[in-house]
Amino acid sequence: MLKRVLIANRGEAAVRIVRACHDLGIEAVAVYSTADREGLWVRLADRAVCVGPHQPSESYLHVPNLVAAAETTGCDAVHPGWGFLAESATFVRACTENDLVFVGPPAESMEVMGDKSRARTAMQEAGVPLVPGSTDRLSGADDARRVAAELGYPVLVGLSRKGMIGTITGRAADARVAGGLAAAVVAVQNGAKIVRTHDVAATVDALKMVSRIMEV
Repeated sequence: MLKRVLIANRGEAAVRIVRACHDLGIEAVAVYSTADREGLWVRLADRAVCVGPHQPSESYLHVPNLVAAAETTGCDAVHPGWGFLAESATFVRACTENDLVFVGPPAESMEVMGDKSRARTAMQEAGVPLVPGSTDRLSGADDARRVAAELGYPVLVGLSRKGMIGTITGRAADARVAGGLAAAVVAVQNGAKIVRTHDVAATVDALKMVSRIMEV
């Protein structure tokens, strides 16, 4: 059973975690920047540590300061909340290397699930039922057109590590968007088609081209 948890976050996320810790009989240690010393989560926590100036990059996102805060206050675990470092494999490893329990998935899982193509491959290898689609990174526009045509339109376009940017009709994808679908991954979800690009520049170009004709 955990005894003391450092909350590597602020605001509503931190408040909720403090209250959850107290409900479980666990001590909560808050962190705050110089601009947040009067925050509600700071007042509710059993202890609080300043981890840096107001810039998040030097406080809430500064891994060494967070790890040091956990160690100096005798915490046995770190809860990331959401946002900030909640999906950082680097942060997870920093915690585990310093004998701190990270409340969340292991670093390896984060790295796999953070990339939709790798995540799909991992689920396929684990025998998880999947909707039809391609997990291979496509070689270019022609390949993207071919796979999208096989699955059928409309298709949704998005980055492998981000969300969707819009729905594209067959006419749009075939006539104007093909050049922006280089290095795409296509899948089907809930009856809609998903095309995920791995080239940020190509996706931006595609978004510009389809913004006038896409169905959102």
